[in-house]
Amino acid sequence: MKRVLMRYILIVVAVLLTQGSVWGKSKKHDDDKSKDAKQENNDNKKNDKKHDETPSKTAGGNHFIAGQCTWFVAEKVKENWGIWIPWSGNAGTWYDHAKDAKFKVGSKPAKSSIIVFKPIPGKSPERGGVGHVAWVKNVKGDQVSIEEMNFEKQNERSVRMVSAHDDLIKGYIYEK
Repeated sequence: MKRVLMRYILIVVAVLLTQGSVWGKSKKHDDDKSKDAKQENNDNKKNDKKHDETPSKTAGGNHFIAGQCTWFVAEKVKENWGIWIPWSGNAGTWYDHAKDAKFKVGSKPAKSSIIVFKPIPGKSPERGGVGHVAWVKNVKGDQVSIEEMNFEKQNERSVRMVSAHDDLIKGYIYEK
């Protein structure tokens, strides 16, 4: 009888250990983590005008992936417009998200605006398959000077000139 009881106890302990509830991996714990992550994500999406410091890669506010073009432009927007980008998504979706968020959008380049490039069908995400965004530094005639990240080299900032009439340009997002 003792052996049967001992085996039963061992089986129960083994089941509990494999389910994770003994070591804090219960469903309730996962639900709490999920709620915390959702709250943090919501907090990061708010435009916090009181937040004056430039965020680090891990600071709240900029919810885009560090080193990507979207992250870089979100930093430029905070620095120049004093707000965080309120939407998320790949670069190619920014123009429509900006329209939905009641930002001014258009087809004319302007200094201190966001240039949005269309996604290139058949290309990998690293080569423009999800679009691209950059910060407009200056405009001279039909030449647009842009500052960007993750275009020439992975995770690196670069500056280049583009034609205002480039077919890959979806449009521009202007300060509210």
